[in-house]
Order: sequence, then C-alpha cells, then structure tokens
Amino acid sequence: MKKLDNVLLCFCAHLCLVSHSVSANENWQDIEVISITALKKATPLQQIAKDIELISADDIDSLHITGFADAISLMPSASYSPGFGPGQQSIAIRGVSLPSSRFQKPLTSVFLSKTSIAQTGMTPDLLPIDMQSIELVKGPQSLLHGESAMGGMIAYIPNKPTFDNSLTSSLGMSQVQGGGAGYHLSSTVNLANSQESAYRLSVFKDKVGGWIDNLGYVNTTTYEKMAHLGVEPEKNINYLDTTGLRLSALYDFDATEVNLLIHHQYQKTGGLSNWNPNLNHFGRHKAAARFREHFSDDFTLAELLVSHQIADLTLSLNSSVVDRQYKRIEDLSRVSQGLDYWVGDFNSNYNAELDAQLNHGQPANSIRNRPIHFRKYNLELLSEYQNKHWLLTFGGQYAKEHNNWQQQEIYQGIETAYSSYIPFYWHEDYQAAAQSDPNTFGVIGHDTWFFSDRQENIEQKSLFANVDLTLADHWRFSIGQRLVRLAIENDYVQGGYFGDVSASAAFAQHAQQQITTQEYAQQVQQQVANNYASNWLFSSQDERNLLSASINYAKFGLQTYLSYSQGFRPGGINRILVKADGTQPLTEFKSDELASTELGVKYAQQDWSVKAAVYKQDWSDIQLGLLDSQTSLSYTANGGQAEIKGLDIEAKLSLGEHVELHLATTYLDHAISALNDTALPELQVGNPLIGIADNKHFAAVKWFFTSELGAHSLMLNAQYTGDRLNGYFNAGDPNTPEADIEAVNIDSFSVANLSLVTELDKLTLSFYLDNIFNEGAILAQELSRKSFSAARGDEGRIISLQPRTFGFNVKYQF
Repeated sequence: MKKLDNVLLCFCAHLCLVSHSVSANENWQDIEVISITALKKATPLQQIAKDIELISADDIDSLHITGFADAISLMPSASYSPGFGPGQQSIAIRGVSLPSSRFQKPLTSVFLSKTSIAQTGMTPDLLPIDMQSIELVKGPQSLLHGESAMGGMIAYIPNKPTFDNSLTSSLGMSQVQGGGAGYHLSSTVNLANSQESAYRLSVFKDKVGGWIDNLGYVNTTTYEKMAHLGVEPEKNINYLDTTGLRLSALYDFDATEVNLLIHHQYQKTGGLSNWNPNLNHFGRHKAAARFREHFSDDFTLAELLVSHQIADLTLSLNSSVVDRQYKRIEDLSRVSQGLDYWVGDFNSNYNAELDAQLNHGQPANSIRNRPIHFRKYNLELLSEYQNKHWLLTFGGQYAKEHNNWQQQEIYQGIETAYSSYIPFYWHEDYQAAAQSDPNTFGVIGHDTWFFSDRQENIEQKSLFANVDLTLADHWRFSIGQRLVRLAIENDYVQGGYFGDVSASAAFAQHAQQQITTQEYAQQVQQQVANNYASNWLFSSQDERNLLSASINYAKFGLQTYLSYSQGFRPGGINRILVKADGTQPLTEFKSDELASTELGVKYAQQDWSVKAAVYKQDWSDIQLGLLDSQTSLSYTANGGQAEIKGLDIEAKLSLGEHVELHLATTYLDHAISALNDTALPELQVGNPLIGIADNKHFAAVKWFFTSELGAHSLMLNAQYTGDRLNGYFNAGDPNTPEADIEAVNIDSFSVANLSLVTELDKLTLSFYLDNIFNEGAILAQELSRKSFSAARGDEGRIISLQPRTFGFNVKYQF
C-alpha cells in the first residue's frame, strides 16, 4: 500500500495549499445548486460532507441507462459483478466486497424513493423510467438509513407529480451485433386535479436482446462435433424482458403533504447461467452448453409518505411494504439427462446416446424448483427542527421482514445417489459415509426426492438522532448516533426420500417385472413418508451503536470536510445439515462493521468544478460466504478483517458554450488484514478483495451544436476497469491446475460508447452505439465442477460483456 500512501500524502499537501490560495469570486452565488434527495432531507450538494455521484434525468435518457450495470459504468468508485439470474448482481462501493451467500444481506443498499429494496441474497434491478436522478452516496450510511447501507447506497429518485397536465411517450429499438434485437416502450401521463392534488402514471416494457447461443451438449467441445448431428443451436438465450408500471399521487394541503407511490415490475430472463466451452469455430464467449433456464422476478413496492410543517418543525411518516417473488420458471436443461443433472439436451433433437453416457445408459429426468418470497414492512417516524444555525433530526424505525426459501428436487434414475445430500462434486465422501452408516446416509438406491422450507423473520427496531450546527456561515459541524436492536428467527424444515436397501430391492423387482409400476410407486411413496424429515428453530439477537461525525468548512466556492462514519450489515443463521462426520456447520454468524474516515474537498466555479476525497475504511468481523465440501451447501462465518484505502477525483469543465468535459478516477489499495480459523485455507492475509479493481477511470466529452433541425448534443464516453481477482485458490497446493489459477484473475478492459441527442420542439431523438470497439471481456467467471470430466479444460461458467449494440429512441411530449 506504500504507493497509494504516497499519493494520499501528496493529495493532502495539495489540499492545504488550495485552501489558502482561493480568492473571492463574485459569481459564486450564480453557481448552479444541485440538491441531493437520497438523504433524509433534500440538501444542496455543495453543503454535504460526503462524496456523492449523480446521474441526471437527461443522462439516463441520452445514455440509455437500463439498470445497475449501465449506471455503475459511469461511477468509477462503484463496481458491478453480474449474477447468474435477475437480481443476483453484486454491487460494491469503494471496494467493500467479498464472496457472499444467498442468506446474507447485501453490502450496498438500494433505495427506490425513500424505501430500501435491498434484500437478503439479491436486490431487484430497476428499470429507471421517469426518474429525476440516480444518486450514489459513498461510505457507510447506516446512521440515517440503517442496515445494509454499510458500504454505501444507491438511490433511484422518481419524478413526483406536478400541478400541470402532460403526456410523454417513448419508443426505441436496439440490435446486438451477432445477437438479438431489443425494444423499449414507455409512456408517462401527469394529471392535475387541482392545486391540491396531482397524479402521475408510468407504464413500460423493455427487452434487451441476448447474444449467447445454446449448443446443448456437455461433451461437445467444438462446433464441428455438432454438425453431423444436424442440431441447430438456440439463438440468443440470455435475454432480459421487463414489464412494469409506477403510479404516484401528491396531495398538498397547506402545511401537510401526502405522497403515495406504487411500483410494480416483472422481469423474465433466460440463459444467464451458461456453460461456455472454448468453441473457437463458433465464436468465443458466444456459445453455451449449460443451463438453458428461465427466471422470473416479480417485485412490488407500496409507499406512503406524509409530512406536516409546524413553524420550524417538520414531522414525517414513511410507511412501506415491499413484496418480491423470485423463482425458476422453466428449466429444460434438467429434462432427459444423467447423473450430472444440469448437463442435458436443450434442443428438440434429443440425442439419448450422448446424454446416456453420464448415467450408465439410463437417461433421467430431474426437477429443481426453488421459489423465494420476500416481504418487508417498514414504518419510520422522523422529526426535523431547523433554524438559522442548527438542524436537529431525530426519529425511530420499525421494520420486519419475512423471507421464505423453498426447494423441491426430484432425481429419477440416479443409481449412484448415496445420501440425503446430492453428491455432485463430492460423491466420494458419501460413498464412504454410506458404507459406514447406511441407516443414516443410505445406500445405492434409485429415486431421490428432497424438499426444504426455510422461513426467516427479521425484526429491526432503531432510534437515531443527528445535529447539524452552522457557525459564522462557513463552519458546519454534524454529529449523530443510531441505536439498533435486531432479532432474527429461522424456522427450517427439510425432508426427503433417499434410496436405501428397500429401494434397491423394489427397483430390481420392477426391472424384472416382478412388481407393477403402481406397486413400485406405492413402495416409494411409503418410504418417502418415513425416510427423512427434520425441523429446526433458531434465533439470535444483536445490538449496535453507530456513530457519525463531520466538520465542514465552505467559503468562496471551496468546501473542505473531514468525516467519520460507521455502518453495519446484520448477521444471520446458516442453513443446517448434518455433515458426513456427524458435525454441523456454524449455526449463526454475527454482524460485520465498517468504519470509514474521509477527507475531501469540493471547489466549484461558473465553468468548472472539481472534487476529491481520500479515505480509509476498516472492515471488521467480515462475513465470508463459504462452501461446505461435504454437504455442497453454502454457509457464512465471520472470518477476519480487511483494510481499504482509496482516492476519488472528479472534474467537470465547460470549454466555451459548446463543449463539456467530465473526468473521474478511483484508486484503491485493499487487502485482507487479519484472519481467524473459520476462513478458507486458500484465503491468506494480504489477499486483495474479490471483484475489485485497483483503478477505474471514466472520461466523457459532450459537444453542443445547432442546425436547421434543432439543438443537438454528441457525447463520447469511455470507461477503463483494471485487473481484479474473481476468486481465491490455494497457492500452496501443487495439484492446483494452472487453468484454475488463471480463471480467478479477470483481465482489465475498456469500453467506449457514443450517443447523439436531437431536440426538435416537443420531439427528442436519441441514437446510441454502445461498446464501439466490440470489447469481449469476461465480467464474471466460475470454475468447472470436477464432475464435468468429459468437458475438462473448458473455460467454466462465464458472463461476458454485451457486444457492440446500436439503438435509437424517440420521445415525444404531447
């Protein structure tokens, strides 16, 4: 970290010089004031002792931002790792990232309006239709926003109803090079009933065309092996289809304002979990031989905001309900296949001979259904008292979550299923276990059936207060505290039938036609009722005391601030299954915490602005998402500590009336600083954090010009992301394949985009070309499972950057 330490030292010295050399500027009062609404109270950006990035409504439209990936590409201090299904992405701010399981809270909180929609294991990816802005607030935000804002927050701020009548409609189309076509339809109507009430309705439908083609067979490592079978690949399976609406109402009664918001969004996606052998003759990173799946993500938010003004006192109430249902809705990859159930035929031209290789001539059907249902209730009371010199904010929050995970699995014809834990990679462990204790772990059977139902209830109660004091119009001091009490309860039921001696006998009798199919089914059902069932009820409690403080000095357009803040992520309870040796993984894991110290400067003039921040973050009791090699189940343990140092710089400059420049950069030093015994053996002190590049850069130039047609703007932007680590491996193990070591290192990449916007009275035309140079970089990768012996040497499970895409959008305001 010495290199960055030197950079930080130089920055601090420069900061001191700038602070003493700024002269008065008569035009300072004319500088545009941008208000940030992601905080509890809309506050001018120039007065906030935090580093915040903002994407305006104009940029959302002109740059064709459709979700997290597009938004975060414009924010160097944030990192985005796509997941293998909708809402499974990972978002990290300022390097706060490590592998997590689906039962952990996210490290970054995402807000829609005033409500957090971040959920255990996954966060819905919103389509930003009719938004005022997208705001990124860096560093811990738990003081004002509670749990899951440990690393920072992203806020989607929708437009409120206005007291006029308007209708805006938008139509767009796009084409991925070598892939599928997409389209966009949206319309927003605003109606004012009077000067006291107004309503706003947005409806939208959006489709992103895919570019992965599905070949379907695991043993097919080159396209030539497919040709003689006469099989045509399925085209562009990794699409994303979004449909939704948002209804908002505003009632203004003198001193009382009421806002109601209902947002519903349904997403369907396919093929994101894909297996990519190196099919050189077909197109690298464009062919899949695994997981032709479809997922659905059904998300609804209902929010009620009421505020009442009494002289200098503002009283507010925020009540909301978030409901989300996520599930796998179609999975043809689990039909007609062998022991490795995910490896199978994806086409109508099923080849039994190919599939049968994996199950001794006995192709099988498998079903895996894993519906997830999240529901969260939130009630928050907030009071703000403000006069000329100080602002007092205090309030309380009560939130309750009901999270339900279900799992039903049926594996027919699996002759080598030894235990209640489907063997996958680790079947050798279970063979030994079954031989030593067949009553517990089963023996060679026939059918395997399994179910589980996990109901998690999380209750959060908190009180918070913050005082802002302004002295001599230039100094601003802030200090706050939040007290949190958490209660977590898990009611976990699981059961199933896992072939034993009786099952083997019945299977043999049926094969020899000694019993009928109905008699065989009856024997299976009888054993299902008695074979295996268990129930656990676990609970845990936690209390946190979080502090935040800042000093802010602003004069002549220059703002200098020093801040300290703490954040936390709630702990939880692991999924419990007895291991083959009779032991259990850890029952629960604790909350982890982040403490951040930040020194920043912001300077703004009429034609240019610059801001910079240096920070140090200490991450303690890190929650590590681990995998138990015997049960093949993920679990979480508190594994150690990490340290993150960083530097963020951003500058905006107007060159006359026609050209604007925007530059931003982030440098990071990050490493594991301490470990305990629960950590993975391949994790070492000094290892960098997962998915975090040491440096990211962004540059954009925007040219304004006019013609007989109207006003135009042309923008070229480029992003660079440095090398990053995608996973850990045991460097001390001489048997670790070189391919596995290479797979955990993700190369740097650069992406350039071009957009043109033309405004013709009420008509706005937008054209965009994304990924101009058709960069095919890998964004996320998982290593192969050993059970794929026939396909060893492939590149693993890969998500690659979307190829060059051209599109246009037409927007008309009636």
